[in-house]
Amino acid sequence: MALFITALFNTFMPRNALIGDLHLKVGQIAEQDIVAPYDFPLLKTDRQLEIEKVQIRKQLKSVYTLSSEPLFNSIKVINDIILPLASLSINADTTTVRKTFSQKGIILSDKSIKYLSNPNSCKSTYSNLMSIIKEIYQSGIYEEAIEDSFLLVKEDSFITAYNIEFYAKEKAIALSIAKYQQIDKHILGEILSYIVEPNLVKDSEKFNQIEQKAMESVTEIQGTISKNEKIIRINSRITEEDMNKIQSLTKYKQKTQLTINTWDTLKVSISFFIYFFMLGMVFYAFTNLFYKQLILQKHHFTPFLIGLALNSILALINNQLLGFQTLLIPYSMFIITAAILVDVPFALFFNFIAFASLYPFVNWETFSPLIMVLGTTIVLLLMTQLSDKHRYITIWLYQTIITAILTVLFALYKSDRIMVALTNISYAFISSTLSVILMIFIVPFFERKWNLLTIQGLKELLDFNHPLLKRLAKEAIGTYYHSLIVGNLAEHAAETIGANALLTRVGSYYHDIGKVINPEYFTENNPASGDLHDALSPSASSEAIKRHVIDGIELVRKFNIPTSVEEIILQHHGTGYIRYFLDKAEKSRISIDLNQFKYNGPKPNSKEAALVMIADIVESTTKSIEDVSYEDIRKIISDAIQRLIKDNQLDESGLTINDLSKIKECMLPILESIYRKRQQYPEVNNIEK
Repeated sequence: MALFITALFNTFMPRNALIGDLHLKVGQIAEQDIVAPYDFPLLKTDRQLEIEKVQIRKQLKSVYTLSSEPLFNSIKVINDIILPLASLSINADTTTVRKTFSQKGIILSDKSIKYLSNPNSCKSTYSNLMSIIKEIYQSGIYEEAIEDSFLLVKEDSFITAYNIEFYAKEKAIALSIAKYQQIDKHILGEILSYIVEPNLVKDSEKFNQIEQKAMESVTEIQGTISKNEKIIRINSRITEEDMNKIQSLTKYKQKTQLTINTWDTLKVSISFFIYFFMLGMVFYAFTNLFYKQLILQKHHFTPFLIGLALNSILALINNQLLGFQTLLIPYSMFIITAAILVDVPFALFFNFIAFASLYPFVNWETFSPLIMVLGTTIVLLLMTQLSDKHRYITIWLYQTIITAILTVLFALYKSDRIMVALTNISYAFISSTLSVILMIFIVPFFERKWNLLTIQGLKELLDFNHPLLKRLAKEAIGTYYHSLIVGNLAEHAAETIGANALLTRVGSYYHDIGKVINPEYFTENNPASGDLHDALSPSASSEAIKRHVIDGIELVRKFNIPTSVEEIILQHHGTGYIRYFLDKAEKSRISIDLNQFKYNGPKPNSKEAALVMIADIVESTTKSIEDVSYEDIRKIISDAIQRLIKDNQLDESGLTINDLSKIKECMLPILESIYRKRQQYPEVNNIEK
């Protein structure tokens, strides 16, 4: 990690070092003289460049071209409409003539329609139109008003043209038909008003080429700053002109990539490598001393190292590459994530390490990093009062309010203007919001994929005040007590074979949670459940029993219970048969579908799910037998395990023969203590006698 962060620093920071690190602002009082280290060009400001470009754009003339497309379109319309009418041997029906023209969008007067129904008149009109069209398009026709002068494209060059050389559409039509008789003039005018199109059109592509060339001619340089010339004087108020000089120098450095000499570069690299290496070692030593489990499981420790690296990368991108304010960095994201995934003390130390690794990438700036680290520290301390550290809205409110308060306090200390303080508060708001949004995705990823914070999450699920457990205790009391006993059995077995005991107990508590939907169908909740099932067919009863698995999955998903618990619910019956109703169906001698009496599975694919399956069977079986003896319980456990092995239900669980032997021995005393036959004590009266 140290080598990687050093490489980042060495690669990107030198280009923006020196004067670019001062973070000067207009109106600020200079704390030192700033002198030009070498000659560099003084650039025009963005405003100056924009003004020049606007002035040049105003001087540019529009570009027009004479299009041949309108002539082609007009001739096509004449040929499509008039030529067929002129070829007739007899007068055409006026309705047909009107329809022929209207199909092309040309609406003529009755007088013109009647005239054109005569083939000879059509021939004359056709000849006149063709002559006029060719003549009218020789000069340009425009539709809207144009400038007094403009550029006209002639082949591959431009000539200056004037609007008096061209005609508006109406004027061009009027001039072209002036020499014809009144009747012809009327008909020609009507038709031409529809088919004549402007052929003098703007050429946007050519204009853009001219504009681009003109913009390229605008120079960015307005002068030169000489070496050793004072750019800013100490104790003077920084102006926009001063800032432009600083920005000109920074851009010149970036362009020429001026850097310090090789030996100085090497010294800086070695120094920062040692600095980041020491940070990494301190973090490792602390974690190894107080959180050794994270070190033993490298995939638990590695994410935090990655978080430190990402913290530096975000600072680099935000401050050095984009030039944004430091408060925009979503710094608290990684720290609060650490508090949720591990605990607050770990996150407090991680906060210190993250701050130290971030500091070089924000140009050793003081106030903004202090706001971030102090704000995050206070949020962490407040999180110790939260019963559920996943309360992201509360965390966001803490972060936003505390950062805003700290920003105001530092602004008062520095005598910042109100607008500067408000801007910084908005930056802090964006950072807090972004941090929490990203945490919403990061925390579940680590919890599920890398099994982090499963401990905290599972402990919260064991709280009997959890809505689902409270509902189970209220609506399915028999199932509730059954689940508690299964939890004791399975957890003890998990501890014995080295499985996840906490997950096993949670899975046991919730494995039958679906029974709260229809508790009356289950004997432990309703001794008269047999009457309900007698009214149903065996297959319907089987479906009612199977349904509790699906109902359980739907319930836990509503409460965002971890997938690992959901898998135990789904797998705790595997693909086994509901034997009571299957036997009942077989005795009735009706045709049956075995799949109707079979759980959908899948088979247990973890030791924890298999332990819940075994505990579920042996507890319910033992409870159903009166006056059960020690040997009876031993036989129940052995038979249950043997049947599961025979049915291949444990094939994917990872349990070994040795595990199963240990499971038998550890479950036996628990069941025996709960269900063994009690000694009969004499009544009190008999004792007195």
